[in-house]
Amino acid sequence: MSCSEYASQDDVQAIRSSMSLGNITQGSWGEMIAAQIAVAEDKLDLIAEPYSPGHKGIDAVYRDHKGNLVVVEVKMTGAGLGSLDRTQHGRQGSVEWIGRQAELMQRDSVNTHNAKVGNEILSKGPENVRSITISVDPDTGVARAYERESDGHWSGIGQWDTREEGERL
Repeated sequence: MSCSEYASQDDVQAIRSSMSLGNITQGSWGEMIAAQIAVAEDKLDLIAEPYSPGHKGIDAVYRDHKGNLVVVEVKMTGAGLGSLDRTQHGRQGSVEWIGRQAELMQRDSVNTHNAKVGNEILSKGPENVRSITISVDPDTGVARAYERESDGHWSGIGQWDTREEGERL
């Protein structure tokens, strides 16, 4: 993706063509788009937290302007929340799932930032950590963000067309 704050037509075409390169490339594009949405002042306006995602687990970690941790799961699919995987430790983004991921992060002896984030999640309680899912539809370019409510249900918190020329990301 280009280094500017604007998605170019080339960026859009690269996202479209990534579909043919497989899920890993497609997921990487989705994560880049989601990262831009997460930090943009006119979108989610979050602050990036030092974190290194693994192959499985939480995709990204941010803070809101109150200093609260926000974990983000990214999906590059038109299925939206329906694409959140159900695991033996709960559905992705759930309190149980976040707690399990925090336990695994806490044990990370290689990446101290991940261990610190895991410790913070467990000390505050995973139920007190904001959980956002950003879903990018590769066919339409529409990105939707959802936040998990305290009762476990998800509420839509934003929608953006990432393929409009000149659209600020």
